Amino acid sequence: MLKPLDIQVRQLAPDHCVVTVAGELDVVTAAELRHALQQAVATYPRMIVDLAGVPFCDCTGLSALMAANRRAKERGEALRV
Repeated sequence: MLKPLDIQVRQLAPDHCVVTVAGELDVVTAAELRHALQQAVATYPRMIVDLAGVPFCDCTGLSALMAANRRAKERGEALRV
C-alpha cells in the first residue's frame, strides 16, 4: 500500500508560511499538493515549500510546483523550494 502524501502548512509570520511535504509526489498525489499550494498562495505572499521528505517526484508533481510558482509571480509574490 502506498503511503499518502502528508502536507503541513505552518505560518511563520502574517505574510510568510512553510509548506512541508512528505511522501511520494506523483500522478496519484499531485492534485492534493496542487490544492494545498493554491490555498497557500492565496493566503500568504511569501511561501517556502520544503520537499526534504519527498523521496520521489514525477512530472505531475513538478507541474503542481510550477503552477503554484506561476500564480505567486502573477500576484507579485514569492515561492521558494
